[in-house]
Amino acid sequence: MWGSTRRIALETQLVMSEGFVVSVLLLMLPIWFYFFPKTVMTWLTIDGGFMLLSATVVSFRHKRWDILLYMPTYFALRFVDSYLFLKGFHEAFFGPKSEKLSWQSSARYKLN
Repeated sequence: MWGSTRRIALETQLVMSEGFVVSVLLLMLPIWFYFFPKTVMTWLTIDGGFMLLSATVVSFRHKRWDILLYMPTYFALRFVDSYLFLKGFHEAFFGPKSEKLSWQSSARYKLN
């Protein structure tokens, strides 16, 4: 995929790159907060506002009030999602190597 010139390969590379960058930056949020607390609080306020707005719109549109009830947990789930993405990314690229050129799927949601 990395040497391909097909459009779908490029799109996949861009999505994986964006996920990697966003996950790393999100997991480094405590460090960012230590050095730039005002900027991080501004960013979290704007991000939380957009998340609350979208959760409210979806909640009213689908008449599912539990979406608003569980909205605060979305912040924690973003950190969990970022960690799992980076873990899967690492296993896919640096996981066990095989002598044969065949597909190796990475284990998902393995409890260690």
